[in-house]
Amino acid sequence: MPMKWTFSLLFLTLLVSCAAPRHGNSTEPIGTRMTGLELTSWLEERAANAKSGFAQFVSRDGRLYNKDSDAALHFKADQRVEMEEFGYAPRLYPGTYTLDPSGIISLNLKGFPTTWPDMLVYKDGADIRLYPVDPKMAFVMGGPRGANHSRKMHPFWPFRFVAAP
Repeated sequence: MPMKWTFSLLFLTLLVSCAAPRHGNSTEPIGTRMTGLELTSWLEERAANAKSGFAQFVSRDGRLYNKDSDAALHFKADQRVEMEEFGYAPRLYPGTYTLDPSGIISLNLKGFPTTWPDMLVYKDGADIRLYPVDPKMAFVMGGPRGANHSRKMHPFWPFRFVAAP
């Protein structure tokens, strides 16, 4: 192949790969980490003022794709929490959460077949996001495996605060 065509093909390949939609590694926290004290008052205030009675965080940076790989965390008063998995029908795993002074949130979910990863909370302007303590943590699901994913979807983490219905 002539050198001219080789460079043209290389340029075209680079151009297409740069134009492809990418969502980056969203497990890299954005913003300022919240302490346990800040987070306690923030969660209590949101849960008390929401019609639903909870502060809601939605997977995939707050985007619901109506797939069985969507999830939401509902933080309620008295350190209660629910993890909601979406699929053919929503599944709720009730439980509790603990919050240490450094801001690490740990969940204990009844009936959930695995341990939910510890999380940190970061604030970026008005946005509040939950990130796993382990930045290599990927998709977490309790129900049957084989959840639907698409390359066009945002990664599972972070979970973003979204006003509850």
